[in-house]
Formats: sequence, C-alpha cells, structure tokens
Amino acid sequence: MSKALILVGGGKGGVGKSLFSMAVVDFLESTGANPFLVETDTSVPDVFKTYRETVGGELVNLDEREGWIELVNLVEGKPESTFVINTGARNQTGISNFGKTLSKALPQLNRKLVVFYHARRTARVRAREGGRSGRCREVFGAWNASAGGMVHRAVGARKAARTLAVARERHESQ
Repeated sequence: MSKALILVGGGKGGVGKSLFSMAVVDFLESTGANPFLVETDTSVPDVFKTYRETVGGELVNLDEREGWIELVNLVEGKPESTFVINTGARNQTGISNFGKTLSKALPQLNRKLVVFYHARRTARVRAREGGRSGRCREVFGAWNASAGGMVHRAVGARKAARTLAVARERHESQ
C-alpha cells in the first residue's frame, strides 16, 4: 500500500488547519506510521517548530513553482514516510497556479493525495453562498482540478475530525 500525502488546507486563517495537522501527525506517530511534516505557512511556522525535532519536517514555500518541485523531491526521497502538508491560508493561489506539478508526479511517486479542506463561515455567509455543501464542493472541485483529478478525498473540518476519531478508535481496538 502506498503512503499518502495528506494536505490540510483552507482558504482563510483561523479555521483549524494547524490544529488538525498536529492531530494527524500525532495520530500517525501513535499508530507507528512514519509521519513527515511539510510546513507551507512560512510566515507563522508553529506546527513546524513543534515537530521538527521529533518527526522531522521542512519549510516549503508553495507560493512559487520551485516550492512544488522541492515538495516532489522531498516525497521522492522519503518513500517510507506519510507526508502531512500544513498549508497557510494564502497558499490557495499557489495551489491553483502550480498544483499540477504535484499531480503530474503522483503516479510516478506511487502516492495518493488526501485533502482535508477546512471551512468555517457564519450561517449568514453560508446562506448567501448557497449553503456550505455547495461551497465546499466548489472549492474541492478547484483543488481536484489543480491536482489533475488525483485528489483521493476531501472533507470539511467536522467530518475530518470525525474521520480521525473513528480511525483512532479502530486502531485502539486492534
């Protein structure tokens, strides 16, 4: 089974991307997986600072094409690791512009991309946007298109938290 690339993203700050990334790294470490953190929020690399000594990690700027090439090279050099990519709020533009660099490399890397997209808006904004599920589908569609249709799964923050909780329960019951 190939190791996953787990990308935790969202279009704005304060929706829980960093906290969720930390939970994923902790979960992977507790299950004996070999997590490796890629921190793309280079302006506030708190998750990187937390894990660089224990699980390892790299700061990578995904706002530029070179950052995507660096990410592909990191993944290629660590086939034993499950990558957790913590994105900054501003990285949406870089993903749109350069995400195909990663998508083209996924088959050769024998990896699948799992996206956890975090969105938190008020009920008034959701109503104006036509409901949360429609907006999440629209954003996921953009991410999937930028990744050349190679995104394995994308979910909102609540479902992501439930998914992680169920995975932990299954692991603990084994």
